[in-house]
Amino acid sequence: MLSRLEMLFPLTSPVPEVHDWSVQGILQYSQSNAFKEKNEEIFKKNLAELKVKGADSFKKKEYLAAICFYSEAILLDSMIGSGEAVLFSNRSLCFHHMREGEMAMMDALIAQRVRPDWPKACYRLGAAYMLLENYEEASGAFENGLRMDPTNVEMKKAHGEALDCSRKSRFGGDLGFEPFWSGML
Repeated sequence: MLSRLEMLFPLTSPVPEVHDWSVQGILQYSQSNAFKEKNEEIFKKNLAELKVKGADSFKKKEYLAAICFYSEAILLDSMIGSGEAVLFSNRSLCFHHMREGEMAMMDALIAQRVRPDWPKACYRLGAAYMLLENYEEASGAFENGLRMDPTNVEMKKAHGEALDCSRKSRFGGDLGFEPFWSGML
């Protein structure tokens, strides 16, 4: 990298923020807090724009485009280290709509790891497990979410559906009656 800088240096013009206009001065500035802060502002602005583009694409049901915007935002977010779980959660939802259960699950797991106290991450994980027809794991994910937010109506409904699907898959479909052990499941 140093040889490239030395080769290109004669073709450059001084930048006001760099007080020592030399190869070493440019390298020192690129390591400075001032440089990092300036770039962080640019990254945050770009990150916000990508989130809006992802949300707009999602609203238009352009899920692949939304995934691309959220993926780019995730990459940018990793550079500034803000760790936004919502990006993984939103991308998980896009994958879910595209019926890509494994990808939806992976993003939901990352969202949950980044923000373990967030019920929405549990919901996304449960929804991904439902798509994968792993009803017991789905039930567990929804149950975790309900521990965090016991009044969440959508989570309660999803948890009930996961339990129903789990029972049906274990006992070969609709039993036509409620077995006596159903309260134990």
